[in-house]
Amino acid sequence: NRHVRAPSKIATAEPPVGPFDAGVLRLPKSRQEQAMACHQMLGALRPDASLVLYGGNDEGIRTAQKMLADLCGETETIATHGHGRVVRVRRGDLSSTLKPTLADWRQMANLDLPSGRVAWVSYPGVFADGELDGGTALLLASLPVIAPGARVLDFGCGPGAIAREVFARQTSAKLTLFDNDSVALAAARDNVPGAEVMLGDGAAALGSAQFDMIVSNPPLHVGVKEDHRALDGLIAVAPQHLASNGMLVMVVQRRIALDRQLAATFGRVVTVADNGNYRVWVAADPKT
Repeated sequence: NRHVRAPSKIATAEPPVGPFDAGVLRLPKSRQEQAMACHQMLGALRPDASLVLYGGNDEGIRTAQKMLADLCGETETIATHGHGRVVRVRRGDLSSTLKPTLADWRQMANLDLPSGRVAWVSYPGVFADGELDGGTALLLASLPVIAPGARVLDFGCGPGAIAREVFARQTSAKLTLFDNDSVALAAARDNVPGAEVMLGDGAAALGSAQFDMIVSNPPLHVGVKEDHRALDGLIAVAPQHLASNGMLVMVVQRRIALDRQLAATFGRVVTVADNGNYRVWVAADPKT
């Protein structure tokens, strides 16, 4: 599993080294991520082994089954229930067509940040698909001044766009990039060299770390379903991780009202940017 989920603390960007006699894969979210995961799993299996893939019709299981058929040959639907299905395919001899390593799926592009254009690494399924999304762009346009030597946490960092811009503005900042996606962190290591990276499920995994600024475009979905646990958890525990005079800076879709939630935890809450689609919030002076 590339994503770490409580109570497990384990996630890997690639399957363990095989070969294995069988593999089971939960269908990932995006089509390219599905292809990468299937290639990686098949690459870890013996030629005579089978891969079992399961997921919902609305998640693309039918399209994924066709992709597997094109790659391996005949597939078998072994179960259906409601709006989902379970399919099986025999690996066969695919040594010349498989792309089994993460490096095989590395995507290079140029990303335009406020500080300038940079070479950018991404992988299938990583947030924003190698581009600068509208929420992050608004956050970076309204980012407060970063003090020399400031300890800055990029929470839910994805491939690291926020941290990369923080470093461009203050090269002495001590950067920590935190995400639950091991593949996103693989990209972030390339995009923000020298930064500390942390893999964990939610803000509670930060331990006792302290920061002068926590910056975030927090994830609002798990798979295709909206889920605010990461956002709520960040607001709840941020005061424990902010140093004296520290602040939480985050961008969230405008339809999500955070006034009362932030005011219950912080003594000073300000909306510093609002473009009709997103709002950037700055919260400081945690309540004790």
